[in-house]
This record gives sequence, C-alpha cells and structure tokens, in this order.
Amino acid sequence: MESEKKKIFVLLSRFPYPLDKGDKLRAFHQLKILAQKHDVFLFSVSDKKVKKSEIEIIEQMGITVEIAYLKKRKILVNLIRYFFSKNPFQVGYFYHSFVQNKIESTVKSYQPDAIYCQLIRMAEYTKKIQHPHKILDYMDALSSGMEKRYLIEKNFLKKIAYRIEFLRLKNYERDIFSFFKHCSIITKADRQLIDVTEKNEIEVIPNGIDTSFFLKNNSIKKYDILFTGNMSYPPNEDAALFLIKEVMPKVWLHFSKAKLLIAGSSPTLRLKNLASDKVIISGWIDDIRTAYNESKVFAAPLRLGSGLQNKLLEAMAMEMPCITSEMANEALGAKVDNEIFIAKNSTQFSVLIVDFLKNENKSEEIGKNARNFVKENFDWIKTTENLNQLLMD
Repeated sequence: MESEKKKIFVLLSRFPYPLDKGDKLRAFHQLKILAQKHDVFLFSVSDKKVKKSEIEIIEQMGITVEIAYLKKRKILVNLIRYFFSKNPFQVGYFYHSFVQNKIESTVKSYQPDAIYCQLIRMAEYTKKIQHPHKILDYMDALSSGMEKRYLIEKNFLKKIAYRIEFLRLKNYERDIFSFFKHCSIITKADRQLIDVTEKNEIEVIPNGIDTSFFLKNNSIKKYDILFTGNMSYPPNEDAALFLIKEVMPKVWLHFSKAKLLIAGSSPTLRLKNLASDKVIISGWIDDIRTAYNESKVFAAPLRLGSGLQNKLLEAMAMEMPCITSEMANEALGAKVDNEIFIAKNSTQFSVLIVDFLKNENKSEEIGKNARNFVKENFDWIKTTENLNQLLMD
C-alpha cells in the first residue's frame, strides 16, 4: 500500500544546483526522491543570481520553487550587527527580516504537513514558525569544524574570531534542538558532537552515491594524484595547500614528473598562484567524472571540517585507491588498508602515493574494494527513506 502523500516545505540556504557544494548535493538528491512521493515546495535563499536553466532543473522534478535574494549590503550590515549578538555569524549572514516575512506568508498559504530545514544557519527562520512538524537537518557538527580552524589558526585576530564563532555555534546547535520535532545528521561521529542530552534522538541519515553515474571507464591517465572539492571552502583549500607544499615535494623525489590535479570550483588566489606544469588548478569541471577517470590516486589530507566527505564517496565509486585522514574516515567507516588508506602526516601520504603509483595491480584491487564498499553502504534511495519516515511521523 502506498504511503500517504504529504505537502513538504523545504528551506535551504543555497539553491541546490549546480552541484558544487556538499549541502547542495545532499539537498538535490533528497528533493529528487521526496518529489516522487510528495508535493514539495522549495524555498531557497541565495546571495547570487540563480540561472533560469538551473531553476528549471528543479522544477522538472515537479517541485514548486521560490527564491529570496540576499543583497551584499544587507549581509554586511547584518554581520556588523551580529558582533553584538549571541548567535553565530553564519546565522547573521543568512537571516533577514524580509525573508522571514516571505517564509511565514508562504507557509501560511501553502499549509504544509511538514517543514524540513537544512542547516542551523536557516533554523532561525523555522524557529519562529509555529508548526507541529518541523525537522532540522544539522548535516554536520559545524561547531567542531570551526573549533579545528580556531585551534590551528596562527593569525591572532582570525583565531579570536574563529573561537567566538565556535562557541556561538556550539551553543546554538544545543539551543535550537528543542524547537524541532525531529533532527537529523549525516554521521554518528557528528551526532556525538552535538551538545544535547538527547543526542541519540538525532537520526543519522548518511549521504548517498549514484554508483550508476559514478562509473569508471578506460580513459587515458593524464594525472597521477587528484584532489577535488569546492576550493574556496577553507578545509578543502587547507588540504590542497598541504598536498602541494608538503606532500608533492616528497613524491617528486621518486616520480619527478608526477602531476597533481586540484579540481573544483572557486580556487583561491593562494591556490592559483601555486599552479605549474606539475600542479594543475582546473577550477570548475562540468563533469567531475572526467577528473576521476583521468587520475590514478585520490589523496584527501583533510584536517579541518566535519561530516561525511562526498568527494571520497565519488572517488571510491570510481574505483580509485583513496588516501585520507583518520578524521575523514571516522565519518566514512571504510576498512583501513583494504577499502581505504590512512595517513597522519606528509611523509605517510607520500609513501602511500608512491606505493600506489608503483603497484598498478594493488591500485586496481583496492579500487574494486572501495567501490563495493560504497555500493553496499551508501544509497540515496535508502538514506532518503529514513528522512521520509521522519516526515511521515
């Protein structure tokens, strides 16, 4: 018997297309599956113009779309005002009274059965709406990622700012919990970092991977090492800089012509300045599968941030041998030295990279193990069904 069709109001801090950020990827796949079962209304804020073609991709799923555009001047005023607030700056960045009014008006006319809010940065809007069935997707323990940035930052003023934001995020993650009927998060590890007594009530809903899309082909290998992601995101920039400055010089001692590809949107000026004939900073790639198929080893020395790394799911699905940090695999849960490899410093990263470059058979074996792992454990249909149960409850 088919489950009852509901009216779901979804609130996002970014329009979920193109798929250049982790929150957009998660929202896109969840929306796609939910729209097959329910009547879905997407309300998204955006700090940049969304193309008509991008809106149409979401509307073609049968989803009603409304976008509230944030002006840079108002964002700046808000951030200055939030110096005197107890709320996180990222809440200040996204929270605006005119958007609150639009959301309340839309909810009143749409009359949803459930409200689904992604990320605490949008929770302030939902907090003020009286509705019995509100769901918050924490996604990650954002306070933990900010704490890591604060602890390693050397610039005094930035260190103070990061510490303030870390404490505000931690308190906000705790305080917002009680305003929602249900809460979700991507990993068990992140759930443990949310500072609430009832943390076991937070539903773990992992990301998925479309293994029919992320499929290896027989492309000629142009690059030896690959790292992907949104390169304006500090944890990704940090990992890329670490690869270029600390890992690759050790790799070049063994493979002098080894090429590193840093692929992903919005590379920072610091990264662009390090580009060379052996360090390729590609920027946005229309089909990221090209980067995976044309590279031999995936290296992700992630030291900051939190949550499940979609880049690792994609690389593993593409049968690439992957080397990452303990922190990243804590969320992933792959078998070390069988499905994934762990390195703690630049020397260990370089040794593992060199080993894979020398041993093609080993690379292929580990790549196959990696793909089997993600096929068995990460599926968008299965994971979104858990979300659907929260919406139906």
